[in-house]
Amino acid sequence: MAAHLFSHCRFTKRLWILVKAWLGLPNFNVDDWTEDLSIKDWWTKLACKTKAMASITMLISWTIWKERNARVFNNKFAQLQTLLDIIKREARLWILAGAKSLSFVILGE
Repeated sequence: MAAHLFSHCRFTKRLWILVKAWLGLPNFNVDDWTEDLSIKDWWTKLACKTKAMASITMLISWTIWKERNARVFNNKFAQLQTLLDIIKREARLWILAGAKSLSFVILGE
């Protein structure tokens, strides 16, 4: 279930594509995330590149998890753009809280 939720779900992939466009990550390709890629392999492949990517991966995964819970437990559904706006706002807060490497990734926003 975790692999589907965070990396294989069509909704989630569309969110990652929006993040890719926002951050201008040309080598970031969600089509490489095949069904046989375990959640551990996916996380390692994505988050272990830089501290900034580890932070972004954690932030987006946390946002996806909260959206999943809102849908399952509260029957509330957010649009992709709303989730992207939440991620942008949270990223700025994380930088203020000390995630300095993250500031290099979203500096050009």
